[in-house]
Amino acid sequence: MTESEIDERTGRGSRSGDGAAAARPDGSCSECGEQNPPGARFCAHCRSYLGWSESASGGVGEHLDRTPASHPGPASPPGPAAPDPAEPAPSRDRFRLNAPSGPVDVPATGEPAVLSIGVTNLSTIVNGYQVRPISAPNWLVVEAEQLRLLPQAEGTLTIRLRAVSPSLVIAQRLRVLLVVRSLSEAPARLELPVEITVPAVDRPLRLRAEPSLLRLRDDAPGSFIVRADNPSNRTVRLRLSGSDPELAVRFGFVPEELQLGPGASGSVQVTARAPGPQDQAEISRQLLISAGDGRVSAEVPVTMQQSRGVSAMTTLAVRLEPSLIRVRDADGADVTVVLDNRRGREGLRVALEGRDPEQAMRLSFAPSAIDVPPGRQVPVRLRLDAWRPQPGHEVSRSFTVVASDGRTALETTGTLVQSSSRPAIETLGLRLEPSVLRLNGRGRGTLTAVVDNRGGAQSARVRLTGSDPEGVSRFAFTPVELDVPAGQIGRSTVALRFPQPPTGQQLTLPFAVIACDGSSEASANGSVVVTGGARRSVARVIWTLLGGIAMIAGAFGTWLAEAQLTGTDLVPATFGVHRGLGGLSAGHALAALGLVAVLGIVGATGRLTRVAAMLGLIGLVAALLLCAAQFGGDVPGPGAIVAGLGCLAAYAGGRRAHRGP
Repeated sequence: MTESEIDERTGRGSRSGDGAAAARPDGSCSECGEQNPPGARFCAHCRSYLGWSESASGGVGEHLDRTPASHPGPASPPGPAAPDPAEPAPSRDRFRLNAPSGPVDVPATGEPAVLSIGVTNLSTIVNGYQVRPISAPNWLVVEAEQLRLLPQAEGTLTIRLRAVSPSLVIAQRLRVLLVVRSLSEAPARLELPVEITVPAVDRPLRLRAEPSLLRLRDDAPGSFIVRADNPSNRTVRLRLSGSDPELAVRFGFVPEELQLGPGASGSVQVTARAPGPQDQAEISRQLLISAGDGRVSAEVPVTMQQSRGVSAMTTLAVRLEPSLIRVRDADGADVTVVLDNRRGREGLRVALEGRDPEQAMRLSFAPSAIDVPPGRQVPVRLRLDAWRPQPGHEVSRSFTVVASDGRTALETTGTLVQSSSRPAIETLGLRLEPSVLRLNGRGRGTLTAVVDNRGGAQSARVRLTGSDPEGVSRFAFTPVELDVPAGQIGRSTVALRFPQPPTGQQLTLPFAVIACDGSSEASANGSVVVTGGARRSVARVIWTLLGGIAMIAGAFGTWLAEAQLTGTDLVPATFGVHRGLGGLSAGHALAALGLVAVLGIVGATGRLTRVAAMLGLIGLVAALLLCAAQFGGDVPGPGAIVAGLGCLAAYAGGRRAHRGP
């Protein structure tokens, strides 16, 4: 739309009664006659401004032609009076619109369409503008925010158009009149006609046949009704056709074409005729009825069964008990086929056979041929064999039982639903006893891995392994593999070896024990808390070194003061023992124990130092007692005293390690 066209429309719009109506003395609108409450500024029906008085002269709204809408003819010529100099300029002098040309597509599905209008404020004041529809259908929602512009400024007024309807809006093209009003200069407005197009929305056609199963005798024609629903928002003209795999059926349609409006429904009478059965007792034909107009189409199947003559089989009923069989963790099931001839007047010999579409089942009847007397019902055992599905899965298999007397056959269908329990590894529980292993000063320990299969329906064979994030641990399982029957628990002893932390420090190492069956696995997490040995304090080192050195020095010193015998002189022969220990002296033994006591410093507990010191002291005392008995109560020499004090000092050093830092 060009600016001149908008200005031209502006002149016409500014003279419409919607913007320049006056309130009559009784409060009614001079434009539409609506009775409004006292003090109302706008008409409740046509939204016309009621602030103008019919007898007022001058004012802001004086520039509008207040000719009522019910009189669209031209206004009467003015009298000889001089024009009022205070009359304001027309609306096109206050602001100008710049709208794009072409229609606006408003989707019928409710998505908004955006229309942008350029607005230029030609006045000398800050002005605001709003949009209101004048002629719009009920389903069209017009949304727009107010726009405020400085004098001589330009801006864009965005309008959103949406189709809101509980059903699809009909595809159409219409013109909507919008009015852009000035907020600061109320009488000023411009009318903007907008072309709106609602595009066509094609939705799948719905067909249904009533009835969908035709039972006919010989070559009698069958008749049924095809009902069609058009969910699209446009009119469709449907042409119907029919087909069958054997091309033996002729079809007739009344009417041949069906025209449906948007959201409408209709029906067509269909007649189907085919040759009757010759050698077979019954023929089942699958018919397919199609309808379409080139853009949308749909199909509906119809089953046409033709039988020949009257057979005794017509009074026979065949049913399965039960018709839906559910088994779990089984490769088959038993079902009963009931041949009901209670309505018959003559006996029948019926042969039974089974079919399944997937050919995944084996159906065995016992017996496969049986005589059914009149007025009786005979049960026949049917065995269904099929491989069970994978663990944790379920499969549904349909099958058909056919009972035939050689001329006529009856069918009944059933369904075998097989399910398998979840894999044993999925229901398997794995836990550690204890889950937290504490090792004080040791780098190895044991715990028990418990494999719990009490919630499973199948036995599980798993292999146990261990891992830790840092890869510094070693695991040994006894046994490595476990066979755990359903409903039971298996146990395995786990021996762990971990690196020992520095002395006096504590290390927490997480680990996991994994049970795997070859395809899946279950795991249990645990942790080990390893505490390093006590710190070797200075006091312990000093006491141990002094004691060891004193033990070694005393071993070579004088043990008997009067006899002047050293520890190395006291050999077994000195006490009358000539066999066994040879030339090993008491002093050499004590010196060796002193050296062992010193080496015990490297241990975390000091046990080796304490044992060596205790043995040295016991040996020293025993040697002195033997010497006293042998030499008549000789006095211990300084070497013995130093050695004894060394034993006590070494033992004290070992005790320091035992007590900790």
